[in-house]
Amino acid sequence: MATQHVVPTLGKLTRVPIREVWSSEPYSFDPWLCELENLQFLADSVGLPGLELLGKQAPVGPFFADIICKVIGTEDIVLIENQLDPADHRHLGQVLTYAPHFDAKICIWVAERIRDEHRAAVDWLNRISSDGYAFFGVEVQAVKIGDSLPAPLFEAVAKPNDWSKITPASSVSTEAVAIQENSNRKFWPLLHSRLLEIGVPARQASTELKGFQYWAPILSGGRAYIWAFRSFSKKPYVKAGLSLYNEGGKSIWDSLIAEKSVFETSFGEPLGWVPNPQGTAFHINGGEFFSSPDECNWPEQINWLSDQMLRLKETFLEAIRLADLNNSTTASAFDGDTGV
Repeated sequence: MATQHVVPTLGKLTRVPIREVWSSEPYSFDPWLCELENLQFLADSVGLPGLELLGKQAPVGPFFADIICKVIGTEDIVLIENQLDPADHRHLGQVLTYAPHFDAKICIWVAERIRDEHRAAVDWLNRISSDGYAFFGVEVQAVKIGDSLPAPLFEAVAKPNDWSKITPASSVSTEAVAIQENSNRKFWPLLHSRLLEIGVPARQASTELKGFQYWAPILSGGRAYIWAFRSFSKKPYVKAGLSLYNEGGKSIWDSLIAEKSVFETSFGEPLGWVPNPQGTAFHINGGEFFSSPDECNWPEQINWLSDQMLRLKETFLEAIRLADLNNSTTASAFDGDTGV
């Protein structure tokens, strides 16, 4: 009996304008990319086993690098610079300015399109760099099939010729990623429960957390958050802080930093006050508690984090809400004074 062959019906892959998916690089694309599974997607596109987030909007003098990571299973630092437009000279200059500050072994420049002249520049950097250093030009797209949700697509269009010489063993690192994700899944619910017990603003979403950061809003509209962070680096630590965003966040920041010494006295120790030059993100960082992520250390880490977050709440929450209310009142009064 002859075999019958069925001709499949296939969908058509179409591109979606990336600004329809990510409306802004600092507010939409960067936070999306910092999620563990999306960093893994980028890592796969350049042949890395995985990336651990170390920081975003990391200060370099008066400037700020988009994202700093390390390669899972190593201490190799990775600098990621993003733009949702065709590559330009300014971002190439940022890569070359920021990389020495962090001693980045790997630089990944993500853009909507890597122009031919910038592709040539990345290729030249790879030719003149010593072994152990690598530069990538990666194009990002959004695609979908039919009425499906948009999906990201990364393509490394410029990379070292002999990339295998510095790529770690993927099998070990893939296992490390899975271990860290599983650890985060178990750790964050414990911290969440403690925050609810002591009256600290807690995360509202019910989805499982696999990433390295726990965020809880303290104002509506995405202007202010309290957060905790876990690091699995060679010197692992946990830390906590507050972040303010957008124009409303800047107004609050201005009122807080004017009383910096008063707030630090109330908190009981110095704090890290870190704005960015674009005036889009402002961070107040607590200290760091160095401790292995092993489960036996979790009670001590949760006690430390919850204490930091409670003191941050007691020090700043009322002032943040008052500043936000005053700014809103001022804006409403101004908006209403039309002279009509």
